[in-house]
Amino acid sequence: MDTIKAIQVFVEIAQQGSLTKAAEKLNMSRAMVSRYLEYLENRFGARLMQRNTRRVSLTQAGEEALVHCQTILEQEQMLTNLSAEKHTSGVIRVTAAHFLSREYLLDAIVGFNNLMPDVQFDVVSLESTLNLMEHNIDVAIRISNKVPDGYESRDLGELKTCLVASPEYLAARPELTTPHQLKNQQCLVHSHAAWQSWVLTNEKGQSRSFPIRSYFHSNDIYVLLEMALRHQGITMLPKAMVASALDTGRLVEVLPTYQLEPFQLAIVYVSSNHTPQMVQKFIEFLLDFFGKHQRVLD
Repeated sequence: MDTIKAIQVFVEIAQQGSLTKAAEKLNMSRAMVSRYLEYLENRFGARLMQRNTRRVSLTQAGEEALVHCQTILEQEQMLTNLSAEKHTSGVIRVTAAHFLSREYLLDAIVGFNNLMPDVQFDVVSLESTLNLMEHNIDVAIRISNKVPDGYESRDLGELKTCLVASPEYLAARPELTTPHQLKNQQCLVHSHAAWQSWVLTNEKGQSRSFPIRSYFHSNDIYVLLEMALRHQGITMLPKAMVASALDTGRLVEVLPTYQLEPFQLAIVYVSSNHTPQMVQKFIEFLLDFFGKHQRVLD
């Protein structure tokens, strides 16, 4: 039998002064209450209560046991409360690249807090990839299809990109009609990407790596965007990020008949059987959030 349950029954009998009343309070049969009491007496090796037809009373051993049993129940409740708090409140540490943080993660956090207002967030916005275990990160949103050992991932879809430049830059440079001519252009390249080439796919679905001239590098795609807006070259950026600039004509798509290889977007987290409930719920919320915000994938 469950010892904690037996202790709860014993304390209730002591408070009610009756097995029958204790049974009613606990929504049990009187026979079950009696069995729990007998189990506890056998467990402790002492008679805890004197029984008669009208009332029960504590023995000396029962009085001593009652004090300890009440303490056990108080500690058990504190432990239960602690566990519950860890599941539904606390701090979730999240990391994502600058673009994903600014354009999507913050909106997702606001939406999640409407559902679970007791959860706090610590957002680490970086272009570099952090070791989640070393930096105590709960969830990462990454542009990668590689998952290290000890981690789990959930697919968020593909992040589509395009080549863009300002009309002023293109007007001042030799005509660009084929990917072969990229080697004669000023290319603005992410520091974590290949500096020597870009992979483009033609209308027939044929992919090829084309050499480029990497004129400028940065680990921040907002810096690359600003350089493109300053007429400094051609860069590869998420379509969702440049949609507004394309609509207003500040940027134009370069080689629009060619497609770039999309990036895989994923949620990454440490594999564990004891992931707090609030983290599990946040992961599920992110999956739903990104599924509804199709602009991420355009």
